[in-house]
Amino acid sequence: MKKALIYLGVCALLVIVITQAAIQYFTHQALQTFQERYQTEVDLSVDWVSADFNGVLTFHGFAITPFSLKRTYEAEKVHVYFADYLRLISHLPSLADGGDWSGIVRIRTESGQTELRGKGLDDWLSEQVHPFINTLLTVHACRRAEQMESEEYYRALGIDRLAMDVDLAFNTDKQRTDLSAGVDLKERGRIDLYAAMPADVLPRNLQDIGWHNLAFDSLQISYVENGYYRRISNFCNESSEWSRQGFALIAAQQWQEKLAAEGVRVNDRVAAMYANFLTLGGKISLSMQAENRFQLASWSRYLDRDLVALLGIQVRVNDANVDQLEVRFESEQLLPPAPEAEAAATTKSPAADQSQPEPVRVKQFVRIPLDTIELQPGARIRVVLQDGKRVEGVLESSSERQLVLRQNVKGGRLSFPVKRENIAELSLWQ
Repeated sequence: MKKALIYLGVCALLVIVITQAAIQYFTHQALQTFQERYQTEVDLSVDWVSADFNGVLTFHGFAITPFSLKRTYEAEKVHVYFADYLRLISHLPSLADGGDWSGIVRIRTESGQTELRGKGLDDWLSEQVHPFINTLLTVHACRRAEQMESEEYYRALGIDRLAMDVDLAFNTDKQRTDLSAGVDLKERGRIDLYAAMPADVLPRNLQDIGWHNLAFDSLQISYVENGYYRRISNFCNESSEWSRQGFALIAAQQWQEKLAAEGVRVNDRVAAMYANFLTLGGKISLSMQAENRFQLASWSRYLDRDLVALLGIQVRVNDANVDQLEVRFESEQLLPPAPEAEAAATTKSPAADQSQPEPVRVKQFVRIPLDTIELQPGARIRVVLQDGKRVEGVLESSSERQLVLRQNVKGGRLSFPVKRENIAELSLWQ
């Protein structure tokens, strides 16, 4: 009996040693694959990795630098949760092989922070989607902050480091995916989100999803400001005679006017709610329960309509319902203009017979091979995706993995990253 127990103990120890070694190997492979695939976009480093028998993989000394944001995000620990230890072992090889994230049920950071300098997520979204996002998230009427860099501004608010911890949880079945997210910004407040989405919106390879692929059956977002707006009000009013309420009214008026100039119209009730929240602080929450699924890929059908009524949006400020709200996106300003037809006449010789006009070459889209790499930024490009969708625009950048097209709109621009593997047809204006 003793020999059997000793034998079982030795076997169990060997299994533990082998599985832990396998976890270390496949985790290293996954990190290396990620780094190689996105070496032109991000830099990633981890001090060391551990795994426990509850199915939790922990990255210690985690740091990631998205080059487009020009800042590094650090976390003392990043915990990646699998359903159990067996799922952790069985899913790591496919994660290392190409990024199969389907076995992950939760991701949580500890002691996360980033630098004061650099580009904020709001600025990045404004560049990638539309400039109105920056206007939407900015507190206006603050003369002191207008000429300040982000680092100087945050220090003036008494913030020496941007703390940020993230907690993401996934629950996926054959019908849908439930996503819950909590982002604790410490001095800047807390954001909580819950979304119910079709199961295929978070596919096996999460890196293949773009913002335009998102779709929601329902969505709930809340923000608790934790005194952040009081800091801003005190800072902005230091050299003025405004009260906090007076500052909030002027900021709300400018917010409404600047949004309207970019094609986003909110009624006076929305502006009053915004001023009230700037004055009182607390918690604001939004829930959306549309009769039909909300899909960003079909965003044009939401133009020139009251989004509050169309999407079943309900807003609460400090646990009180706010009604009679109207938000409308104006297509005249937000829709990209149709490409203009261009024609270039060939230069005529002075001695040419004026009665015989030289032929005029009309530019048009000409199909080119899908694997064409040497495309010059500034060229006009049209792509037809595998699902039949067309995207036209000016080329911002190109790589072996994707093209980034820009469409100029009134008041700003829209940028569309398009993965080459999703392109069915590629044409160049020439």
